[in-house]
Amino acid sequence: MNSSNTVAGWVVAVILLAGAGYLLMNTKSDRAKYDALRIGMTTSEVQAIVGPKSGRYGAFHTDIGDNEWLVVNDVMELHLHGGRLVEKKWLPKEKGR
Repeated sequence: MNSSNTVAGWVVAVILLAGAGYLLMNTKSDRAKYDALRIGMTTSEVQAIVGPKSGRYGAFHTDIGDNEWLVVNDVMELHLHGGRLVEKKWLPKEKGR
């Protein structure tokens, strides 16, 4: 292996490690999202915390309605009524999951 291949390998490795670090640092855990939610928040505030972020280049977006029951990642249940969060519940993991 010549020196240009070695340098290119190191550059690729550093880029991959930096990308993985960026993803880990900018991802909230489900528990952190749950703890950030407060009763009385508006649907847009709830959306900003738990909703799927806009897709690449803003192409995808999911809105949360004013009157909904949401189950997020099978770990939290949220009840929105009249455009406000009225109830939140942490769902314990079932055995075998």
